[in-house]
Amino acid sequence: MNFKMTGIDLLYFNIKNANKKKDTLNLKTRVKFQVGSYMDLPFPSEYFDGVFTLETLVHAPDYNKALKEFYRILKKGGKLVLFEYSIPPNSELNEQEKQIFNTIGEGSAMHSFTKFRHGDFPKILSKNDFANIQVEDITPRILPMLKKFSTMGFLPYQIIKILGQERRFVNTTSGVELYKYRDKFRYNIVTATKI
Repeated sequence: MNFKMTGIDLLYFNIKNANKKKDTLNLKTRVKFQVGSYMDLPFPSEYFDGVFTLETLVHAPDYNKALKEFYRILKKGGKLVLFEYSIPPNSELNEQEKQIFNTIGEGSAMHSFTKFRHGDFPKILSKNDFANIQVEDITPRILPMLKKFSTMGFLPYQIIKILGQERRFVNTTSGVELYKYRDKFRYNIVTATKI
Protein backbone atom coordinates (compact mmCIF):
# COMPACT_ATOMS: atom_id res chain seq x y z
CA MET A 1 0.00 0.00 0.00
CA ASN A 2 1.54 3.30 -1.07
CA PHE A 3 0.13 6.15 0.99
CA LYS A 4 1.17 8.93 3.32
CA MET A 5 -1.07 10.23 6.09
CA THR A 6 -0.95 13.21 8.42
CA GLY A 7 -3.10 13.21 11.54
CA ILE A 8 -3.87 16.28 13.61
CA ASP A 9 -5.25 16.90 17.08
CA LEU A 10 -5.55 20.00 19.24
CA LEU A 11 -3.93 18.33 22.23
CA TYR A 12 -0.20 17.68 22.42
CA PHE A 13 -0.53 14.58 24.61
CA ASN A 14 -2.77 12.92 22.00
CA ILE A 15 -0.11 13.58 19.36
CA LYS A 16 2.57 12.18 21.67
CA ASN A 17 0.54 8.98 22.20
CA ALA A 18 -0.22 8.66 18.48
CA ASN A 19 3.47 8.95 17.63
CA LYS A 20 4.35 6.20 20.13
CA LYS A 21 1.71 3.92 18.60
CA LYS A 22 2.93 4.76 15.08
CA ASP A 23 6.44 3.70 16.04
CA THR A 24 5.28 0.38 17.49
CA LEU A 25 3.35 -0.36 14.28
CA ASN A 26 6.35 0.51 12.10
CA LEU A 27 4.53 3.29 10.24
CA LYS A 28 7.29 5.90 10.62
CA THR A 29 7.68 6.66 6.92
CA ARG A 30 3.96 6.69 6.06
CA VAL A 31 2.25 8.41 8.97
CA LYS A 32 2.93 11.65 10.78
CA PHE A 33 1.00 13.39 13.56
CA GLN A 34 1.04 17.03 14.58
CA VAL A 35 -0.88 19.53 16.65
CA GLY A 36 -3.42 21.38 14.54
CA SER A 37 -6.92 22.81 14.38
CA TYR A 38 -9.63 22.21 11.78
CA MET A 39 -10.31 25.93 11.92
CA ASP A 40 -6.83 26.88 10.67
CA LEU A 41 -5.13 23.89 9.06
CA PRO A 42 -1.33 24.13 8.85
CA PHE A 43 -1.13 22.84 5.27
CA PRO A 44 -0.87 24.47 1.83
CA SER A 45 -3.85 24.61 -0.51
CA GLU A 46 -4.56 21.58 -2.71
CA TYR A 47 -2.19 19.40 -0.70
CA PHE A 48 -4.17 16.22 0.14
CA ASP A 49 -6.00 13.60 -1.90
CA GLY A 50 -8.43 12.97 0.95
CA VAL A 51 -9.66 14.24 4.30
CA PHE A 52 -11.13 11.85 6.86
CA THR A 53 -12.73 12.68 10.21
CA LEU A 54 -14.18 10.31 12.79
CA GLU A 55 -16.70 11.99 15.10
CA THR A 56 -14.62 15.15 15.22
CA LEU A 57 -16.16 17.75 12.91
CA VAL A 58 -18.91 17.89 15.50
CA HIS A 59 -16.31 19.39 17.92
CA ALA A 60 -15.49 22.34 15.62
CA PRO A 61 -16.86 25.60 17.03
CA ASP A 62 -17.61 26.70 13.44
CA TYR A 63 -18.11 23.65 11.24
CA ASN A 64 -18.49 25.82 8.11
CA LYS A 65 -15.04 27.31 8.68
CA ALA A 66 -13.62 23.80 9.14
CA LEU A 67 -15.30 22.60 5.93
CA LYS A 68 -13.83 25.57 4.05
CA GLU A 69 -10.40 24.54 5.33
CA PHE A 70 -10.98 20.93 4.24
CA TYR A 71 -11.98 22.19 0.80
CA ARG A 72 -8.90 24.42 0.61
CA ILE A 73 -6.39 21.67 1.41
CA LEU A 74 -7.99 19.07 -0.88
CA LYS A 75 -6.74 18.63 -4.42
CA LYS A 76 -9.32 18.84 -7.20
CA GLY A 77 -11.13 15.51 -7.22
CA GLY A 78 -10.13 14.95 -3.59
CA LYS A 79 -12.47 13.04 -1.33
CA LEU A 80 -13.97 14.10 2.00
CA VAL A 81 -15.21 11.37 4.36
CA LEU A 82 -16.97 12.22 7.62
CA PHE A 83 -18.33 9.90 10.30
CA GLU A 84 -20.80 12.10 12.18
CA TYR A 85 -23.94 12.05 14.27
CA SER A 86 -27.18 13.79 13.40
CA ILE A 87 -30.39 14.37 15.35
CA PRO A 88 -33.95 15.23 14.36
CA PRO A 89 -35.16 18.82 14.02
CA ASN A 90 -36.36 20.38 17.28
CA SER A 91 -39.96 20.09 16.05
CA GLU A 92 -39.60 16.29 16.30
CA LEU A 93 -38.10 16.28 19.81
CA ASN A 94 -39.84 16.61 23.15
CA GLU A 95 -38.34 18.83 25.87
CA GLN A 96 -36.58 15.95 27.62
CA GLU A 97 -34.95 14.81 24.36
CA LYS A 98 -33.82 18.36 23.58
CA GLN A 99 -32.33 18.65 27.07
CA ILE A 100 -30.47 15.33 26.80
CA PHE A 101 -29.01 16.17 23.36
CA ASN A 102 -27.98 19.63 24.62
CA THR A 103 -26.35 18.08 27.72
CA ILE A 104 -24.40 15.62 25.57
CA GLY A 105 -23.32 18.33 23.13
CA GLU A 106 -22.26 20.84 25.77
CA GLY A 107 -20.62 18.32 28.11
CA SER A 108 -18.62 16.75 25.27
CA ALA A 109 -17.58 20.08 23.73
CA MET A 110 -19.44 18.98 20.60
CA HIS A 111 -20.31 22.52 19.53
CA SER A 112 -22.03 21.39 16.34
CA PHE A 113 -23.87 18.32 17.68
CA THR A 114 -27.26 20.03 17.83
CA LYS A 115 -26.64 21.74 14.47
CA PHE A 116 -26.27 18.49 12.49
CA ARG A 117 -29.89 17.58 11.76
CA HIS A 118 -31.12 14.57 9.81
CA GLY A 119 -30.94 15.24 6.09
CA ASP A 120 -28.87 18.45 6.40
CA PHE A 121 -25.44 17.16 5.38
CA PRO A 122 -26.05 17.52 1.61
CA LYS A 123 -27.12 21.14 2.12
CA ILE A 124 -24.22 21.88 4.49
CA LEU A 125 -21.60 20.40 2.15
CA SER A 126 -22.98 21.88 -1.07
CA LYS A 127 -23.01 25.29 0.64
CA ASN A 128 -19.27 24.73 1.13
CA ASP A 129 -18.77 23.88 -2.59
CA PHE A 130 -18.54 20.08 -2.26
CA ALA A 131 -20.23 17.83 -4.84
CA ASN A 132 -21.13 14.15 -5.25
CA ILE A 133 -22.46 14.15 -1.68
CA GLN A 134 -23.71 10.88 -0.26
CA VAL A 135 -24.98 10.08 3.23
CA GLU A 136 -25.36 6.58 4.60
CA ASP A 137 -27.08 5.97 7.95
CA ILE A 138 -25.12 3.17 9.63
CA THR A 139 -26.74 3.46 13.06
CA PRO A 140 -27.73 -0.25 13.16
CA ARG A 141 -24.04 -1.19 12.88
CA ILE A 142 -23.06 0.67 16.07
CA LEU A 143 -26.05 -0.32 18.21
CA PRO A 144 -24.45 -3.52 19.62
CA MET A 145 -21.50 -1.47 20.93
CA LEU A 146 -23.80 1.26 22.23
CA LYS A 147 -25.92 -1.35 24.01
CA LYS A 148 -22.78 -2.59 25.82
CA PHE A 149 -21.88 0.98 26.85
CA SER A 150 -25.42 1.50 28.09
CA THR A 151 -25.46 -1.75 30.07
CA MET A 152 -22.07 -1.03 31.70
CA GLY A 153 -23.03 2.55 32.55
CA PHE A 154 -26.61 1.99 33.68
CA LEU A 155 -26.04 1.63 37.45
CA PRO A 156 -23.40 4.37 37.76
CA TYR A 157 -25.67 6.63 35.70
CA GLN A 158 -28.49 6.27 38.23
CA ILE A 159 -26.18 7.73 40.90
CA ILE A 160 -24.93 10.40 38.49
CA LYS A 161 -28.54 11.48 37.82
CA ILE A 162 -29.41 11.60 41.54
CA LEU A 163 -26.39 13.86 42.09
CA GLY A 164 -27.24 16.01 39.04
CA GLN A 165 -23.80 15.39 37.50
CA GLU A 166 -24.82 14.33 33.97
CA ARG A 167 -22.61 16.98 32.33
CA ARG A 168 -19.61 16.09 34.47
CA PHE A 169 -19.86 12.39 33.54
CA VAL A 170 -20.89 12.98 29.96
CA ASN A 171 -19.45 9.76 28.54
CA THR A 172 -21.66 7.70 30.85
CA THR A 173 -24.59 10.02 30.14
CA SER A 174 -24.01 9.64 26.39
CA GLY A 175 -23.73 5.86 26.52
CA VAL A 176 -26.97 5.37 28.43
CA GLU A 177 -29.05 8.15 26.88
CA LEU A 178 -28.03 7.60 23.26
CA TYR A 179 -29.03 3.96 23.53
CA LYS A 180 -32.29 4.99 25.16
CA TYR A 181 -32.96 7.39 22.25
CA ARG A 182 -31.46 5.15 19.56
CA ASP A 183 -34.49 5.73 17.35
CA LYS A 184 -33.80 9.49 17.37
CA PHE A 185 -30.12 9.95 16.56
CA ARG A 186 -28.24 8.69 13.49
CA TYR A 187 -24.65 7.73 12.91
CA ASN A 188 -23.73 8.69 9.35
CA ILE A 189 -20.97 8.16 6.83
CA VAL A 190 -20.89 11.29 4.70
CA THR A 191 -18.78 11.45 1.53
CA ALA A 192 -18.20 14.30 -0.90
CA THR A 193 -15.77 15.45 -3.58
CA LYS A 194 -13.97 18.68 -4.38
CA ILE A 195 -14.63 19.43 -8.05
